[in-house]
Amino acid sequence: MFARKNRFHDTLRAIQADLEHPPHLERYAKKRELNMDFKRNTFTGMVTMIPILVTLFVFSIFLDLLSDIGRPRVVVLANAVRPVSPEIAGMLLEVPWLSSALAILLTVGMFYLLGWSM
Repeated sequence: MFARKNRFHDTLRAIQADLEHPPHLERYAKKRELNMDFKRNTFTGMVTMIPILVTLFVFSIFLDLLSDIGRPRVVVLANAVRPVSPEIAGMLLEVPWLSSALAILLTVGMFYLLGWSM
C-alpha cells in the first residue's frame, strides 16, 4: 500500500514539475524569441539603410549638378587640346566617366578659386 502511495506522489510531483517548467513551452518560447529577434533585426536593418540611401541619392544629385555645370568647360578644354593631341580630345568627349570626373573637378576648382578671390 505504501508503494502505491509513493508512486502516486511521485506521479504528482512529476506532473507538478511539468506544470512549473513545461518542456514544450520552452521550445515555443525559444522559437518566439528567435522570431522576435529576426523581426527586430530586419526592422533595424531597414531603418539603418534609409539614411544611407537618402545620402547616396542626394550625393548623386549633387554630383550630377556639378557635372552639368562643368561639362561646357570640358568641351572648351577638349577643343583647346585637339590641335596638340586629337586622341586625348576624343577621350575627353567620348568617355563618359572621364568627362564627368573632369567636369566635377573643374567645377570644384572654379568654386575654390571664387572663394579664394573673395
